[in-house]
Parts: sequence; structure tokens; C-alpha cells
Amino acid sequence: MQYKIHTTPIWDAFKTEDCLCPMCHINQELVDGLVDRYLNEAVMVPISRQLVNKYGFCWHHYNMLLKGDNILGVALQSITRTEHLQNIIKPPKNLKSATKQATELLNQSSSCVICQDAEKTMDRYYMTVAQMYYNEPPFMKALDSSRGFCLFHYAKLMQNARHARSKSISFLESLYSVQISTLAKLKSNLESFSQKFDYQKKDIPWGNNKDAPWRTSQIITKKKI
Repeated sequence: MQYKIHTTPIWDAFKTEDCLCPMCHINQELVDGLVDRYLNEAVMVPISRQLVNKYGFCWHHYNMLLKGDNILGVALQSITRTEHLQNIIKPPKNLKSATKQATELLNQSSSCVICQDAEKTMDRYYMTVAQMYYNEPPFMKALDSSRGFCLFHYAKLMQNARHARSKSISFLESLYSVQISTLAKLKSNLESFSQKFDYQKKDIPWGNNKDAPWRTSQIITKKKI
């Protein structure tokens, strides 16, 4: 059966119109679900609270939580997270202990339980995309007709090509084909966009080039989701 619980999000992403990167789409859906979880049921689950205490939330996801509908839940999780940090911060005995503590605090300042959960799940999705290429002929066509990927997810899929087994080289070729085509179109769109600032060509229709710089930013950088 083509639609399985772990492949459905992939099919949905590849069928989404005007999707610049199917993997970004999956990642966004995943993060939105995790944010909702840490706003609701995870607040009172001991194991989840332990993870929040240990890793906390990055600035980006913390702000997503603050924009949610359970500010009390955010506050309660922040209380125990703050207590955890209080236990880490100690009076430095010497330069060596200060350096060690500083390293730990730098790690703490950038750790995020939502980032970790999302990355682990996305790793399985990268693998599944390659497996689907091997197992499901219709997916080969879906990949070939896609608009490519952001640079980060293109690289991640390349790293997982081995999971396409005997079709791994074909998988890599398909990835390359859609990606190089996407970059060529972006470059052409950017050139047309730039020409609009030449007064001699200002009356040329925008076409689909008006948002070219913004679309490009979503492709050639790693989007924070």
C-alpha cells in the first residue's frame, strides 16, 4: 500500500503546490506539532519536563511557544529550567573551572529539546525518502517533477542515498537534475529581477520574478524552522 503512516507526510509535501522544498514543508509540520505538544500535554509529563530542564528551548522555538495559547505552561517549564541552570552556575575556583563552566553554559544556551526531537525525526524522513525511491516507482516520478530542495536538505538527502540500495546512483542523479534545474531557474529569475531596476527596461512585466530574492533566500540558506 502506497500510503503508510511514515510516508504520508512525504507524499503530502511532494504534492503541495508551490512548495520550494518538500523537506522544509515536512520539517515545518513537524516543528509545529512539537511546539503544540510542549504547549499542552508535555507540560505535565515527567519525562518531557526532565528533557526541558536539561536542554531547554532555543530562542526561535521559545518565541514560538510564547506566541502560543498556554503561557502558563511555558512559565512552569521555564521555572524548572531556570532551577537547572542555577545548579550549573557555581563560583569559579580557578581559570580551569571557569573555562569548563563557560563551555557547559555555551552548550546550554544553544541546546533545544524541540530542535533535537525534530532533527532525530527528520533523519528518519531523509532515509525514508531514499527508501521510497527504491520501493515505489510513482515516487520516482514525484521526485523528478519536484521543484528541488533547499541546499541543506539537498545535502541531507545525498547523505542518505545508500538507502535507495541498488537505485542509489539513480536517486543521486534525480536529486542533481531537479536541484541544478532549480538553481538555473532562480539565477534566471534574479537576472530578470535585476533588469527591472534599469530605467530602460522598467516597463518589462515582472512575470514570476518579483519575489525572486525571497525565494532564493529559502533555497540557498538553511532555514530556521
